[in-house]
Amino acid sequence: MNYIVMGSQPASIKKRSAKIITSLVGEVNDFNVVSYAYGETPISTIIADAKIQGLGGKKVIEITNPTFLMDYKEEEVSDLESLLAFMRSTNEVYFIFELVIQENQAKKGVFKKSELISNFLKNVTLETIADIGKNDWPVAVKRLLVNRGYTMSDDALTLFLERTGHDLTLIINELDKLGTYSSNISYEDVKNLVAVPLEDNFFKIADALIHQQSDVALNTINDLFIQKYEPSSLISLLAGQFHFMYQVKYLSDCAVSTSEIGEILNVTNPYRVQMVQNQLYGVSQADVLYLIERLGLLDYQIMTGQIERHLGLELLCIECLR
Repeated sequence: MNYIVMGSQPASIKKRSAKIITSLVGEVNDFNVVSYAYGETPISTIIADAKIQGLGGKKVIEITNPTFLMDYKEEEVSDLESLLAFMRSTNEVYFIFELVIQENQAKKGVFKKSELISNFLKNVTLETIADIGKNDWPVAVKRLLVNRGYTMSDDALTLFLERTGHDLTLIINELDKLGTYSSNISYEDVKNLVAVPLEDNFFKIADALIHQQSDVALNTINDLFIQKYEPSSLISLLAGQFHFMYQVKYLSDCAVSTSEIGEILNVTNPYRVQMVQNQLYGVSQADVLYLIERLGLLDYQIMTGQIERHLGLELLCIECLR
């Protein structure tokens, strides 16, 4: 029996896959379970390895990131047909494909519409891990805390979720880190030990530049400098943030609804669009376009040695007061 396990949270996919593997082969060892990342190892090598019998006769081949299920190139077809033929020919080797998708993507259709993929789906059991709803995250974290013997104050939990977002893998890692310091986790523990998401920092910097709050922009950028972020990377990511803002502003000015903007721009979290719309209230397209062009000029000046990279970003923040 073969499986496709898919969902938006890698940690949940791994947990479900582990249960399936145990049910198939019992005790896991290096001989009866082998993992590959699709695209990094030739299919021919995976098939050859699958033919090497595991202890007890049964074996699991775990394949992560099987993007061919969603789309594939013509030159991949022959290898994928060989893989499918092998899957059909054996009762001793089980394949588990672990597919990470965006939230709610399963409702819109995930798999490539082709005869090849249709045949793949006929030879697997599909297990979809349900998304965790926005209001269910506090409950999920509290369950993890209880399992670890930890406690966390309500204000600390609120801040923790703000900083970890809806990323179960990050949540687990950060809880384990916090637990090494204290089993009774306070607001100050979370504030001092859980990093502010990079995306939130860029939203904060962009908001400060748009609204001419140079002190906020400077402080946030200097915090990122302390964390060893390179100015060139920050400029590139900031430019990406402003491009997104410009797209939202343009579509909003064209009377496109928030939900439609999210679909057009392929944004999985609708609150991101709404936050940018609120951020850009009273701001013109020209204001956003100016900052995009200014970041492009700064990048050129840094690359050609006209200005020191850290100083350039700091001066840009000050310039936005004008």
